[in-house]
Amino acid sequence: MVGSIITPASPVNVHQGGQVNFAVTSSAISGDVRNRWYAEDASIVDINAYSGNALALKNGKTNIHFSDTIQYISKVNVFTIDKIILDTPTFKLTNVVDNDPHYRREYTIPFRVFSNDQEVKTLNTDSATINNNLDFQCVVSPQGWFTASPIISQQGDKQVPSCILRQAITPPPADQVLFLLLF
Repeated sequence: MVGSIITPASPVNVHQGGQVNFAVTSSAISGDVRNRWYAEDASIVDINAYSGNALALKNGKTNIHFSDTIQYISKVNVFTIDKIILDTPTFKLTNVVDNDPHYRREYTIPFRVFSNDQEVKTLNTDSATINNNLDFQCVVSPQGWFTASPIISQQGDKQVPSCILRQAITPPPADQVLFLLLF
């Protein structure tokens, strides 16, 4: 049986190294202390038999089971990011303050992540129960004129990783070239 008995809802997409806290709705279980969690393929996902806390170990697909008087199953897809694409902004990035209609004090620069040439659209489906440990930094060079911060925002059913660039107190010279680095 696959459904909303297990949270987060199936299928669960988690990045390699990410953590998932599986749970079963209390009204669905018998309360038997012998209830156990297990993964069909423990080389893909390691799950604590009692708590339901799981760690994604390597790429692949497996099912997570909760054994009660009924067997509950959740599908898990573990992926790694192998490509990042920084889309061309639809706006002009400028540090020229004087009467430039494109000038902003803050810019959001989105990028896309891919696993096996497929765009990963859900990075943290349920942030209360899934931590993809997707860690990225945004760095601006040269430093001092802009600060850069990483963020993952929700846009419909898709989560978009972005770098937010904020101008520092002293604007850079108009002829300065700015580089954005992701890692």
